[in-house]
Amino acid sequence: KSTFIPELGIYLLHCRTAAVLHCRVGYLKLDTPLTSGEGTISGAILLLAPQSGQDECVEVISRISMLLVEDKRFLQALQRGDADEGRMLAKNALIKYYQNQIIKKKGDGTL
Repeated sequence: KSTFIPELGIYLLHCRTAAVLHCRVGYLKLDTPLTSGEGTISGAILLLAPQSGQDECVEVISRISMLLVEDKRFLQALQRGDADEGRMLAKNALIKYYQNQIIKKKGDGTL
């Protein structure tokens, strides 16, 4: 299954790897966009999680993937190379996500 998001013109690439110890997010911008059968490709978002342990990294990567679709400012910040804005948007989205998780767990008694 392709991870190309035609509306954004990017591939979403994610994996677990021994090459990182913590979650990593990055954007690879093509100098010249490519055209394929799937559409025009301007770059790729890389989402990396450590190979062993840290299942919460998978949750973080999942949430960041959703943020790409929910908030166009996040992708725009990555495309511009604006790490500060990208971090701020990701941080705010993750805070909101974890607040909702806490509320949910308190409500169902699992916290």
